[in-house]
Amino acid sequence: MNSQISIYIIILILQICTYMYLRNLNTCVCVQGLSQDVQERDKSNIKHLEYIFLFFIIMTLVNLLFITKPDLSKNKMLASFSLIYMVILIMVYVVLIVNTLRLYKNMPSDCDCARKWPRFYLYLTSFIAAIIMFSVIMFVLTMVFGFIMSKFL
Repeated sequence: MNSQISIYIIILILQICTYMYLRNLNTCVCVQGLSQDVQERDKSNIKHLEYIFLFFIIMTLVNLLFITKPDLSKNKMLASFSLIYMVILIMVYVVLIVNTLRLYKNMPSDCDCARKWPRFYLYLTSFIAAIIMFSVIMFVLTMVFGFIMSKFL
């Protein structure tokens, strides 16, 4: 139990640092030096990523609450929201992956204010989200293909 709490606290700290990194990225000289349309698009991408990491921070705090209060996890009403939570999480992962790729593509590689360690945590989070999305898609395709094949056999 204590190790789970420690891991969630470390993840929470990483998420908060990445959120602060994204907040400061809007004032970065590299973003300010881009053309107006690219600058607006990048600021929009950064804003979406800020919201996503704010969502992750809130969800980590909720998970910490469930770990520290095991009685809450036995609540049937809260358990029914798990499907809704999974659908929302998949949509958030798609937005995270798309906006991280856009940010990666548009941000100059020699930019000093963008080359900080939270950037790599952002990339790692997006990479893990992409793996999860691929796994979910493969699972759904396997289930659908299995269902279709069972009708013919």
